Amino acid sequence: MKVLIATEYSAVYAGNFIPSIVHFYDFCENEGNSVCFAFNNEASSRGWFSEKIGERKSYIFEKKNFARQLDFLKHIIRVEKIDVLYAHFMSYKLLSFLTILFPRLTIINHEHTDMGQQMTCLSKLKEAIKRSLFYKRMTFIFVSEKMQRQFGMYNKRYARFVPNALDTRRFDIDLNNEYRTSGRKEFGILNDEKLILVFGWHYYVKGVDIALKSFEEAFLCNPKLKLAVVYSARVELDKTIKRMREDIGEEAFSRVVLLPPIENIQKYHAMSDVFLSSSRSEAFSYAILEALYVGERVVSSNLEGTNWCLKYKTARIFESENIQSCANALIEASNFRAELFQSDFVDVRAQIESDYDLSDWVKKIYDIMLASYKNKQKHNV
Repeated sequence: MKVLIATEYSAVYAGNFIPSIVHFYDFCENEGNSVCFAFNNEASSRGWFSEKIGERKSYIFEKKNFARQLDFLKHIIRVEKIDVLYAHFMSYKLLSFLTILFPRLTIINHEHTDMGQQMTCLSKLKEAIKRSLFYKRMTFIFVSEKMQRQFGMYNKRYARFVPNALDTRRFDIDLNNEYRTSGRKEFGILNDEKLILVFGWHYYVKGVDIALKSFEEAFLCNPKLKLAVVYSARVELDKTIKRMREDIGEEAFSRVVLLPPIENIQKYHAMSDVFLSSSRSEAFSYAILEALYVGERVVSSNLEGTNWCLKYKTARIFESENIQSCANALIEASNFRAELFQSDFVDVRAQIESDYDLSDWVKKIYDIMLASYKNKQKHNV
């Protein structure tokens, strides 16, 4: 097969996504296939691009320009004689056009993003039309069963559910103590303070306001608490601070530490005691998985996309968007001595390595790709 892996992913950090698709690229090549990447121009400017993608064959297209993207992908497909397009975070409109222009092309769309809310009747009608005209020409891979239902593709022959995997090679657990010491010193966190970590890439969806208000309640019971918020590089910091100050009082805000996004996220997890996922919507949370693996206690919203964390004994949930419920969970989770729970963290780490093995994930995706390709060829004969 000749495979094109195309994505609009261009975040500041590579996270778990880029190592995963690189591992998949290498597996495909080792199986005797010809493989190439297609990234947008913003992704190609990121620090991770040269480090992670390296010398692997890659094409660069212009970000968010539909006509040029379509022309460029048409060019790649024809020049490279692509058999399979494996897409992540790509426009549905773009993929739909390609199903018409290249009826023999196998298109696999890996869907990561939760719709975040109940679909209206009009939205459901539009999705039904798209399914009838375009979607059934593709193969869909969803990271959660909830998303399959949202898209109206539960039990459809062209839709598969495959849980994400974790690239544990990104973490060196032996460095946790070093990261904890250096990180706390850098950001002024005292040894006897309990640090709660939250990611604020999207203020509303990630529930930063919920985190702040819950922290304020928990802080009244435990003045040794601090909240660390990793802010978005795409939003002006002054605007984020202004919004935070509107959500909580000055005393609680004085205990908030703002952290810039970084590639080595283990440092933030290691220096923290509790990871809080106060999201209003999640498809699958890599951040929760990473926090559990590194060795943090986790407190999460009660969402279908995050409740899987309950199978791990270092995780707790709270009633979604309920400030008091979240505050109570934070108080409970932060009221512990880490050294007494080291065996729990070791057990959880071993369980995650078994449950979310990257090599297993790659093989599952490859098997779906191969079956889809063979099925398309059979119907094109």
